[in-house]
Amino acid sequence: MSPCCTNHTNLIFAQCLPPELQLLDHGLVYGWNQTMVDCPVCSGKVHPDNFTTKSWALLHHAGFVSYPHHDSDGAMTFIQIKTGIKFWVVFRPKHALSRTSLQKAQMLFANFTRNQEEILLTWDTEVITLLDGDMLFQPAGQVHAVYTPKKMFVTGGHFYNFGSLHLTEISRYIDAHKAQFLTNQVHDNALETFQRMTIALPRPSASFELRHRALVGLCLMVINRDKYKASNNDQGYTIIASESTGRAVSIATAIISHFYKDMTTAQRSYRSGNQSDPVRLERTT
Repeated sequence: MSPCCTNHTNLIFAQCLPPELQLLDHGLVYGWNQTMVDCPVCSGKVHPDNFTTKSWALLHHAGFVSYPHHDSDGAMTFIQIKTGIKFWVVFRPKHALSRTSLQKAQMLFANFTRNQEEILLTWDTEVITLLDGDMLFQPAGQVHAVYTPKKMFVTGGHFYNFGSLHLTEISRYIDAHKAQFLTNQVHDNALETFQRMTIALPRPSASFELRHRALVGLCLMVINRDKYKASNNDQGYTIIASESTGRAVSIATAIISHFYKDMTTAQRSYRSGNQSDPVRLERTT
C-alpha cells in the first residue's frame, strides 16, 4: 500500500523551528554550527537535504490521505497548521517490543485491510485534531496516518536531537530492511549530520545531559554507516567518506570502548530491554 494518495504539493519553505524552539535542533546547533571551523567542508560537497528538510510547506486538497507510515531517516518532525484541518492519527504498541518484533508489527500496516484484526490487537491508536495555529512535535520513528478533510496549508520540518537518537537508530534500522513498505520518502543526507553531532560530543557543558541508549545509537549509526541505507533507495548510491568521517568514527569507537569490551557486547546490550527507553548515561570517573 502506498503511504499517500490523491494530489498534494510539497514546497521548500524558508521557515524553520520558531526562534524559541530552535535549540532543539541539535543537528544544526551542535552538529553543524560547532564543527565547521575545525572540520570545514573543503570538498564543497554537502547534500542539500541536510538543510532543505529542516523547512517545508504542504498544500493539500480536501480528501488527502497518508496511510500509516513513519518519516524517513529517523528524523523528528514538527508541523504547524496555517489554515485548514488535519486529523493526525498516531499508533503506539500496546506492549514494549524488541526491534525485530517492532519491525514485524509495523509491517502489518503494509496491508491494513487484511491485517486489521491483528493491528487492533497490537497497536493503540489516538486521533489528534489539528486546527489553525496548532503545532505538533512528533518523535523519530512515530507511526502515523493523516487525513485532510478540507483544503489546507501547513508548514513544518525535520530535525535531530541527542535525546532521541535511539529512536532514530531503530527507525533507520527498520528502513534498511523494509523502507519500501513503511516510509514515504528517501533522504540520503543524515549520515553527515550524525557524524558532525558525534564530533560535537566533547563540546557541550557538564550540564548537558546525554542518555546512554541514545548515545550508543548515534555511535552505531556512525560506525556501521553502510548498514543503514534505506531499502527503498533504488539509485544504488554508495556511501563515501567526507571530511568528518574519520574523526567521527574515532570518537564513536572510543565511546563504545569506554562502556563495552567490544562491538558485539555493545550491540547485544543496546538491543536488549525497552527500545524506546533512552536510559540515563552513567558518568564514570
